[in-house]
Amino acid sequence: ARRHNPEFLSQQNNEVSADWGVREAYGGLLPTAFASTGLQYQARGRPRFGIFTAEDIGFDETPAYYLSDYYLGLNYQLGAATFFRLGRERAAQRAAEAETRAAEFTLAAAVTRQYLTALRARDCVALARQELQRAEETLKLAQARVAVGAAIPLEEKQAAVERGRAEVVLLQAENLLQTEKLRLLERLGMELERDVELTSAFQVFEPRWSKEELVQRALSRHPQLEALHALEQSASAGVRMARSAYLPTLELSAGWSGFTRESGEPESLVEQTRLSLDGQREQCELLNQISAGLREPLPGTPVDCSGFVLTDAQRQRILDGNNTFPFDFSSQPPTFQLRLSLPIFQGFSRQRQVESARVAAQDARHRLRAE
Repeated sequence: ARRHNPEFLSQQNNEVSADWGVREAYGGLLPTAFASTGLQYQARGRPRFGIFTAEDIGFDETPAYYLSDYYLGLNYQLGAATFFRLGRERAAQRAAEAETRAAEFTLAAAVTRQYLTALRARDCVALARQELQRAEETLKLAQARVAVGAAIPLEEKQAAVERGRAEVVLLQAENLLQTEKLRLLERLGMELERDVELTSAFQVFEPRWSKEELVQRALSRHPQLEALHALEQSASAGVRMARSAYLPTLELSAGWSGFTRESGEPESLVEQTRLSLDGQREQCELLNQISAGLREPLPGTPVDCSGFVLTDAQRQRILDGNNTFPFDFSSQPPTFQLRLSLPIFQGFSRQRQVESARVAAQDARHRLRAE
């Protein structure tokens, strides 16, 4: 029955859920970690920056861009609810174990009671067969007496009626035995097609316990009372868990991120650098001309302006620096945050949760008293 009864197995499965509830509560004492990444494509065009367009800030068009990023984060929350939740889940675990023991006790009692019922039905079949055998012997005796003229034919007919009644009683007893066997198989949670052979025997004895001993044993060791007491403790832990919503929560977080940005038109970056160098060279040459026209040249002039030229090495560095998509990330400075929060008003949701938990605890105490 413990291996096959579906109701008992269903109750026993609740222990698995309760065990994972405790593991989850312990996991709440550890920080959470998460990671994210993403890819993005921005086509060539004239983007808008807030209320300004690219033309407003001196850009004609921006090239296409390929972008990617990542983020790694750690978060740790510590509050009274974390510890009260652990207490509630452990109480729920003890309640689930106690309910399983109570279900096992109830199942054992039901199987034993049904087995005894099947034994009684089997004894009834044996008794009915004995009655049928006695009725057949009586019928044979009546037939012999009628044959020798020692009895009237009515006695033979009465004996035949009694034998018929005994056959009916035997048939009813056999049907009852099969019914009780099927009920026993149902209690065991097994297939109903198979037959059952009742092999166990029980000794009848006179109980010598007093009423006080039986009551004391039931109050201290009855599985159903233990289960109700564990449920009452679990409900009380739920009240403490609900009240913890009024207490502050400390939160620590840290994050690390990076990004890539690759232009879809790398030659435009080379052209921008070349134009910038051309502009710097023109300014340098203009400065030299102005300095040469002065009575006293400017300090440090004339300046060699030949360095403001885009070389092949610079061009290659620009192209190599653009080749970053999708995994050549540029790391950003890490961020760290400490936050202390205290809920003040949440629309009576906390009060409702506290009252619901208190009602559940009172119901559990009432069920314990009723038992």
